[in-house]
Amino acid sequence: MKKLLFTAISALFAMGVFAQGPNNSKNYYKPADGKKGSALKTALGKIIYNRHEIGYKNLFKAYEYTDLRTDGTIWDMYSNVTKFGINDHTGNYSGEGDMYNREHSFPSSWFKDNLPMYCDIIHVVPTDGYINNMRSNYPFGEVDENNVTDKYPKFSRNKFSKLGYCKNEGYTGLVFEPNDEYKGDFARIYFYMATCYEEKLPDWRGNGNFNTMFTGDSYPAIKTWALNMLLSWAKNDPVSEKEILRNNAVYGHDAKGDTILTVQMQGNRNPFVDYPGLEEYIWGSKQDVAFSYDNYDGSSVTPVDPQPGDDTQTEQILLNETLLNRMLPSTFSIEGTPDIWKGDASYGAKASAYINSACTVSDAWLITPVIDLSDYTSATLSFEHAGNKFNSKNNLISACKVCVREEDSSTWTEITVNNWPAGTNWTYVESGDVDLSSYGGKKIQIGFHYTSTTSVAGTWEVKNLKVVGTNTATTIEYIMRPVKVDDRVYNLDGKLVPPSQRWSGGNRIFIKNGKKIIIN
Repeated sequence: MKKLLFTAISALFAMGVFAQGPNNSKNYYKPADGKKGSALKTALGKIIYNRHEIGYKNLFKAYEYTDLRTDGTIWDMYSNVTKFGINDHTGNYSGEGDMYNREHSFPSSWFKDNLPMYCDIIHVVPTDGYINNMRSNYPFGEVDENNVTDKYPKFSRNKFSKLGYCKNEGYTGLVFEPNDEYKGDFARIYFYMATCYEEKLPDWRGNGNFNTMFTGDSYPAIKTWALNMLLSWAKNDPVSEKEILRNNAVYGHDAKGDTILTVQMQGNRNPFVDYPGLEEYIWGSKQDVAFSYDNYDGSSVTPVDPQPGDDTQTEQILLNETLLNRMLPSTFSIEGTPDIWKGDASYGAKASAYINSACTVSDAWLITPVIDLSDYTSATLSFEHAGNKFNSKNNLISACKVCVREEDSSTWTEITVNNWPAGTNWTYVESGDVDLSSYGGKKIQIGFHYTSTTSVAGTWEVKNLKVVGTNTATTIEYIMRPVKVDDRVYNLDGKLVPPSQRWSGGNRIFIKNGKKIIIN
């Protein structure tokens, strides 16, 4: 019965019209009504160019309204390990997680640091300073990880962001690749920049790496290889509620979209957020279709979330840490005997109590950050490890344990690791998939426990640590409004619903990690 209901709903999911301007934009886009293709781009550019310049130094204050998560930390689209407070933008950085700064996602060298682009908050977003520096002014693209040199590719932690040589057809230079989770966000930012600053584009030719992605003409403005990529990114990562809330805040409205904020904001909007699939009207398959600001048809955009009726198993990488660094990740913690666990760029996390040519007594833990399995039915852990100077495999297994504890608990439980090294050489062994299914639905930490005696103090090395969560989508579930502000909620027409309208107008669809849920 539930599956039949969802199958019926699916016929409506890809269609939808706005009864008025979306997200309480009212008649903001009315001057573009009836326009098509390049004329639509020009009309939208004239609308959104008008704004208040809040100033570069005031961006940090504005981020309090545009870029804070529900837990009060900065929403960083370049790294998935940072937890910056709003004031963590001062000082210096020597690694990922030290501080955030203002990232010109459309590099400022491309427009010679000129105003008003330099302080346009729609493209100047808060990101980790270290990864921002790694990105430099390289264009966006998709990295070929198999094209390896002595310098590239480079990665942020967990390979969340990448820098390397491009694999997109039509360009082979260095590119920066954001995570799949935010590719649509950045595509819509680039569509905005090409539209808002249409008249300025010819002046940017030859600046920095501008010519790698852009033609310098008002239309189509974006080179074919880059346009094909951005259109794909926008389709595969559709407009999120995060983007809607940010767009409202930039305009000067609160999360509901109808209350004016007490601080001066920029006062313009990104139409590619307000109208999902609008890029198809300008560059894609709907160039011959007239735009309607209050009766918009976004049917060319189909959801990419798991579809109704699919009994599929979905996997998500929840932790992916190589540990190949001279410093252990700041998100990991050490407990017990100090200075036993250390980082090594070649061998990963290394534990040894052989000090000053003698075996010493130790008891030391290397502990992962909290891994959230709340939305997963099962999970697996895998890693590579080597052990030497233990004299035997049995001594290694006795001295080294892998354990799990639930969040806020002090009790560790040993888990079974399938494969162990010999304990007498430096040969790495793959652990195999370690079953974490008993912890599905919980938040956990994993601890690597090393001990030694005055008789045996071997060296244990661990690298390429990965935790994968698994869910099986089989039926529709019914829930009563337990939805976070950054989760995607759709109406039965397949349109994202703003927070102020989530609980009105009938049932809503909530899709997350492979589960299809009706909210009522």
